[in-house]
Amino acid sequence: MTDREIEDVYQIVKDYHEKYLNKHGVKLPKMKNADGTYVKDALVLVYLARFYPSTVSVMKGELTEFIRKFYPKINDVQQARHLGAQKRMVYFSRRQGQCSCKEKRRVSFDYSGRT
Repeated sequence: MTDREIEDVYQIVKDYHEKYLNKHGVKLPKMKNADGTYVKDALVLVYLARFYPSTVSVMKGELTEFIRKFYPKINDVQQARHLGAQKRMVYFSRRQGQCSCKEKRRVSFDYSGRT
């Protein structure tokens, strides 16, 4: 993704956050750090929301590859799980039995405010 695409998708996420999630105390990560680098949580949201309104399943490895473009030394990306568990965003993990599906390592993400 280009910087422009990242910014465009982040703006969509931000708009939906303001419309649906902010009033429920859901925190939106800022897009960039003070030094101008992208915040990992924001990159995760952008990657997961890149085809919105269509939803896609994302393998953890795919997400790690994307984040490595910005943070080459990162070993493993756990941000999608942490966004759901710590930042009150909705995600569904097939590994935890929340979905009836044979694919065990995919995570679907719904940032639309629907449950």
